[in-house]
Amino acid sequence: MIKLLFQTKNIKGPSTIFNQNLLKGLNELKDISIDFYNTDYINYDVVLFMGYDSDIKKAKQSNPSIKVGIIDPRPSFNIDFTDVDFILANGIEMRDYYSKYSKNIFNYYIYPELEFVKVKKNNQKVVIGYHGNKIHLMASKERLMPAIELLAQKHKVELWLMYDVESLGQWKYSKLSENLLIKHIQWSEDGYHKYMSQADIGVVPSLMPIKNISLVKKISKSIFNVLNENFSDYFLRFKVTSNVGRGLVFAQLKVPVIMDMTPSALQFVSDSENGFVCYSSESWSSALFKLAESEDLRLAMAENLYKEFNLNYSSKEINIKLMNFLLHNIITNN
Repeated sequence: MIKLLFQTKNIKGPSTIFNQNLLKGLNELKDISIDFYNTDYINYDVVLFMGYDSDIKKAKQSNPSIKVGIIDPRPSFNIDFTDVDFILANGIEMRDYYSKYSKNIFNYYIYPELEFVKVKKNNQKVVIGYHGNKIHLMASKERLMPAIELLAQKHKVELWLMYDVESLGQWKYSKLSENLLIKHIQWSEDGYHKYMSQADIGVVPSLMPIKNISLVKKISKSIFNVLNENFSDYFLRFKVTSNVGRGLVFAQLKVPVIMDMTPSALQFVSDSENGFVCYSSESWSSALFKLAESEDLRLAMAENLYKEFNLNYSSKEINIKLMNFLLHNIITNN
């Protein structure tokens, strides 16, 4: 039996809440148990710290044999990984980055758990749903928005944007089409069911724009072009913290999804089977039109994505894999 402790002082942080809700499912398994927010490290085999306030030194001093894991580390946290035994990353982007600090990294996806409730939708309009950070909206302006504007030339489109409007202010965008209505919705926990479940299509922009990309491509070429670079080459900029969490929300709600071309998206979505992965504005446009104009396609892709979620991303499946990871990679290294 593995005795596990989850510890942080920031118990109200969104990442803390999501992780706590997912990790508590470990108590349903027979070979592991987890407690939350204790400090008696001597009574545990493993402690999991949130990346923003890890107390590694105190844990090791109290219990030299305890195994320390860091959940969701960020480059800005400046963590000393000397006495860290493993890392729980929220995607393969983060796993790759932190491979220089640890050979023991497990992908533990972070998302709110949601129950699917069938929603009657309005066939007279196309509702496109977005939830997340305002920054992703700002970054999507040159690729996603032209595609939505083009769709609005032929269909009545409503773009529902759920983010922290109160704290960050309303995203400023001057729409071109009269057929496009943009709704700014304050983020809330019940907003996923109240608003995002009503979307016909879920969009997950994640890539960051690169200014002067032609110049960047030119100056980054090898001498005499020995690596055969071309101006058609892709330059994708995404963060270490890029992950599939926002897509997992739509998957649970059975909303078909279009995601930016990030590694995690390509791992989650089988393009054209359970969703679409896009980069260019033209690709986004093609995917939007296909989903907007076929209810059967929307239903089929949503159902396929829901199955993929339950098979590989549900908390039950991930917690079983986490338990086995700890048993075979961490505890056995005593």
